Amino acid sequence: MSTDGNSILQNQQHDLRIFIFSLVVACPINRNPREDCPFSKIREDCSLEEKYHYAENLFPYEAVELIEYHNKCYERQIMAIKAAARCVRQSAKI
Repeated sequence: MSTDGNSILQNQQHDLRIFIFSLVVACPINRNPREDCPFSKIREDCSLEEKYHYAENLFPYEAVELIEYHNKCYERQIMAIKAAARCVRQSAKI
């Protein structure tokens, strides 16, 4: 792989870790995340520095798995919000 290719890969991995760090700090959509959230325990038990080290020390496959979990969870929560909004609109029509 060329030097530029290595640099791009390193930047992508760094971007993934930054994103995961933000998820470790707080759920972006729900103040009370799901019980099965892989970030819940670390959010509650760890300092900001420990959260940073957690995100920085993940293997790439772990980072991908965590982001896949987040994306599925995000979609479920958005669908729930939309369903609740439909119920509110329907209730308002009654």
